[in-house]
Amino acid sequence: VLSLAHPTEEFTIVSLSKEECVVKVWDLFFSTSLNANSTTPTLVEVLTVPHKPTAACFNKEGNCLYLGMTSSDANGRSGKIMMVSYDTSRGAKRFDKTAISSLSTANIGSKNDNAILTVTKAIHNVGEGDIDVMKFSCDVDQKLLLASNEDKKIYFYDNMNDLSALGYIDCKMYYEEFASDTKTMLLFDFSMSGKQIRCMSGINEDAMTVRYYDVTVPDIDTGRAASNITSDIEDSWNSVSTINNGIGDTFSAARAGAFFNADISG
Repeated sequence: VLSLAHPTEEFTIVSLSKEECVVKVWDLFFSTSLNANSTTPTLVEVLTVPHKPTAACFNKEGNCLYLGMTSSDANGRSGKIMMVSYDTSRGAKRFDKTAISSLSTANIGSKNDNAILTVTKAIHNVGEGDIDVMKFSCDVDQKLLLASNEDKKIYFYDNMNDLSALGYIDCKMYYEEFASDTKTMLLFDFSMSGKQIRCMSGINEDAMTVRYYDVTVPDIDTGRAASNITSDIEDSWNSVSTINNGIGDTFSAARAGAFFNADISG
C-alpha cells in the first residue's frame, strides 16, 4: 500500500492498494469529530481503478491526483498515467457536521453527487513496465511532470500543454542492479529551481550511481529530453539531503556541499 498526504488538507491521506486496484481517501477530522478519542482515520471515498496503481503524486493545488499504473495487453506490459480530479471544496464541507453523512463510508456506493475523485484523462504507453516514481518540477508553474519506469527510462510531460509528451532520458547504461529481494526502483529528484534533476539507481549499503541532467536543455546529439551535466550543479534539492557527507572528497572534482559528485559513483 502506498500512502501520501494531501498538499493542502492537513487531515487528508490518500492510499493506493496494488492488490485491490483501489484508491482510498481517509480523513482524520471526521474520526475526531465523531469520537474525540479516536486515532483511526475515517474512510470517506473509494475509487476503483482499472489497473494496479504503483505511484502517485498531487499537483501543488491539490485539485488533481496523478496515478501511475501498469496495464497489460497482447503486446505486453506498459505504464499509464491516470489524471483524477480531486474536489478541494470538500475541505470546507468537512467542518460542517451535516456533511459527515454524505461523505461517510456507508454512502460510498451511492454518493455521485458528493464524489471527491473523478477520472478525467489517461496517458498511455508511459514505458514498458511499472511506473516507479512520479514528480512535478519545483518551479512555480510546475512546468514538468516526470515519471520513471521499470524499463529504466524517465518520461517527460509538459504540464503547460495538457501533459503532451516531451520524450525521455535512458538510464539503462549506468543503472546497476544489486542483489536484492525486491526490485530496485529508478529514483530521481528535482532541484528547487526545477531546472535540474539527479537520477539515483542501484542503491545498496555501499554505493549509489548518480547522474545529473539539465531539464531545460534537450540533448541534440541523442534526441533525449534532457542533457547530462557534470558541472554547475545546484546545491538545493527537493527531497534528498545535500549536506556534504565527505563522499568523493578524495576526487579532484569534489564539489563542496554535494551529496555525490556529478561525475562519479559514490
